[in-house]
Amino acid sequence: MKIKITNLTFIYKDNLILKDISFSFTDQDFITLIGRNGSGKSTFIKILSGLLIPTNGFIGQKTLTHNELYYYKKLNTKERRLNLIGIIFQKPDNQIINSIVENDIAFGLENNNIKRTEMHKIVENILDFLHIKRLKERDINTLSGGEKQLVALASILVLDYKFLLFDEVTSMLDIANTNFVLKRIKTLYDQKKCGIIFVTHKLNLLQYGQKTLILDRGEKIFFDKTKKLTESLLEKLNLM
Repeated sequence: MKIKITNLTFIYKDNLILKDISFSFTDQDFITLIGRNGSGKSTFIKILSGLLIPTNGFIGQKTLTHNELYYYKKLNTKERRLNLIGIIFQKPDNQIINSIVENDIAFGLENNNIKRTEMHKIVENILDFLHIKRLKERDINTLSGGEKQLVALASILVLDYKFLLFDEVTSMLDIANTNFVLKRIKTLYDQKKCGIIFVTHKLNLLQYGQKTLILDRGEKIFFDKTKKLTESLLEKLNLM
């Protein structure tokens, strides 16, 4: 599946946050997104996920305005809308809903009217994939920050999205949890071939993406294979 972005612009309270961003990506891409604070990274992925409506621009071949619902091209059914793009936030508390781990992970499946037997199987598979079966019956409030992040990730993975957006998800994790989460994300990409956009401010994490997108002051500065990214460009943008 291919998503084409054309002249995407976002203005908030007369401030230009994103300006004429154009590029395309597919569900075969693993993209790392970097940029200085205030470059528009979080705003950009919130627009992709449908949490924000852009001021102007195209996604697919659909013109988006303030008065339109956020749909991608060929997204004609509720089921397709629910299973296109998932987002995992920097702070897991922003998306955790239920107090018990198993119930939180199953929440999206319940909303999709998945049969209980199938739902149980899906949840068990994700718990196993993320090595968190031990947390199944735990109260969310008793978990560490790293454990909460894994639960938040699990609640998104059960919905089998075509694209996953990660907004600085490792910034609050220790080294051990950071490495584990990154390995799971990479395994997910290698096994299922869902498209991934991974927002980070850590240059050492660029190695995980086959492509890199750089935003600076709301503009697209670079989008290409990560191996083509030069130190001189990173230095010029004060990213090193």
